[in-house]
Amino acid sequence: MVGNAIANYLSEERPKANNDFLFVRQLAPFDSLSDHASCYAVVERVFKRAGINKDNRIFGMHMLRHNAASTMVKNEVPIATIAAILGHANTDTTDIYITTDEFRLKECVLPMVGISTEVNP
Repeated sequence: MVGNAIANYLSEERPKANNDFLFVRQLAPFDSLSDHASCYAVVERVFKRAGINKDNRIFGMHMLRHNAASTMVKNEVPIATIAAILGHANTDTTDIYITTDEFRLKECVLPMVGISTEVNP
């Protein structure tokens, strides 16, 4: 599905440009998207067109990265692979995404056998 959308973009929508960048500006000069603000503007425009309200959630490229990483965790992609995709030098940085898989986190819970239910004053 994503591959088809990218193929369609390349064959039908991408302006003719003398560079190898996948995504380029829609107005001349057709250079690469210049910075984070350009990417944020694209995400904001697409979400607005789709009727998605950002409310008080994280938004923009950070949200997309977080969603992609969380999806990879849920699909059991190794943390080292996710770290490499996100450009993290250390997998410890990527461990935050482990907390997004509530189903598998529940498998880590230890039984509370032998613990008193009495409350000490």
